Amino acid sequence: MLVIVSDLHMTDRDTGAPVTDTELEAFVREVGTLEPQNEKLKVLLLGDIIDFLRSEQWEELWKKENGATPWSGLGRDFEGFADSLQEQRLQTIAEGVEKRYSAFAKALKTLKKNRDTEIHYVAGNHDFMLQLSPLVRARIVNLLSLDEDPNKPFPLEYEDRALSVYAEHGNRYDKTNWHQARAGLWAIGDAIVLRVVNQFGALARAELHLTDRTPLGRAVQEIDNVEPDIHIPLYIAWLGQTKLVSGAERRKLVNCWRETVSSFLSLEEFREDRYGDLSTAIRWLRRLYQIADLDGMLGHLKKVPAEIGVNYALRAYLVKTEAQIRVFGHTHKPGVHALPEVGGQRRHYLNTGAWRRVITRLNVEGERLDFAGHRVATYLVIWKPGEFSLLSRCQIP
Repeated sequence: MLVIVSDLHMTDRDTGAPVTDTELEAFVREVGTLEPQNEKLKVLLLGDIIDFLRSEQWEELWKKENGATPWSGLGRDFEGFADSLQEQRLQTIAEGVEKRYSAFAKALKTLKKNRDTEIHYVAGNHDFMLQLSPLVRARIVNLLSLDEDPNKPFPLEYEDRALSVYAEHGNRYDKTNWHQARAGLWAIGDAIVLRVVNQFGALARAELHLTDRTPLGRAVQEIDNVEPDIHIPLYIAWLGQTKLVSGAERRKLVNCWRETVSSFLSLEEFREDRYGDLSTAIRWLRRLYQIADLDGMLGHLKKVPAEIGVNYALRAYLVKTEAQIRVFGHTHKPGVHALPEVGGQRRHYLNTGAWRRVITRLNVEGERLDFAGHRVATYLVIWKPGEFSLLSRCQIP
C-alpha cells in the first residue's frame, strides 16, 4: 500500500495560513488506521513538503548582508551554497520548522514503530534548497523519519513497479519554477516569492499599520495562496476595492505594490536575456507586475503567453514509463484524469493537491472582481495497480 501526499508547505511562520501541526498529526493517525494492517506501508512525500521560501529569515539576510539572497555568489551547479550565509539561514529555518511541527514528527516516528513503514521524499521547488545542503537534509531525514540518505540529494522521481505507479513533483514542466542547476540559473519563481510575495506583505502591513489579526492584515500575507499567481496584481486591486474606503489608503496599497515590484524588477540575476526560451514569459510577467491600472491588468491577462500555461495531463502522458498511474503535485489542483489508451491499456494522471489555502478569482458578470479562498487537504492511497482513493477534507473560508 502506498500513500502519497504533496505540497504541505510547512514553514517557520504563522502568517499566510500555513498547515498546522495538529492537521498533520491527525493525517498521520489516519494513515495509521488504513487497512490491511498487516500489509507493508509506504509513504511518499512528493515535494514542497517544507516551504523554505516563505520564511522571514530571507528578508533579514537581505537587510543584514546588503541584498544577499539564496542565489547570491553561486557558480554552475549552484556551487558555493554549502558553508555559505544562505545555508546558515536555511538551517535556522529548518530549526523553526522542527519546533512548529513537533507533534507531526513524533506521529511519523510512532507510525514507523507500530507498522512496517517506509517514508520517502521527492524534492520539489519550494524545498529545492534541500538539494544543496547535506546538513539540512540530515535534519529533515531525522524530523520526518525518512528512508533517504542525507549525503545524497533527494530523488526527483519515484517509481513502484509492483503498484504500477510513477510520481514526481511536476515542477520540471513549469519553467518559472525549475532550477537549472547545470547552467547556474535559479528559478525565477523563488525570486517572486521572496522579493514580491514576502516583501509586499511586510511593506503593506508597515505602511497601513496592519496587524495579523485584521482582515486586510491577513489578506496581504496570503498573496502566495493566489492561484494562478498571474492573478496576484488583480488580487491586490480587489483588496483595495473591498477592504479600504479611503482613496488615500488605496493609493498607499498600490504604492506598496509598485515599490515591491520595482525592487523585484531591478534584480540583475533575472534578466530575460539570461533565460533563453523562457524570456517571453519573464518579459510578460515583468510587464504585468508594472501595471497598476485595473483595466490594463485585465487587458494584459488576456495575452497569456504559451509558456505560462502547462498541460500537466499531457506531460504525464509523455513520461517515459509503463506505469498505469502517473502522479504529480505542484499545481495545488487535486484530481483524476484519464489519459489516452496505449496498446490497449488505459493510464491515468492524478494530482495530489495541496495542504494550504487556495485563493482563486471568481468569474463574475462584467469586469467586477471577486476572490474567494478555501483549503483542501488531499492525499492519495493506492492499494493495488489501478485501485486507489483520492481522499480530501475541505475548510471554508
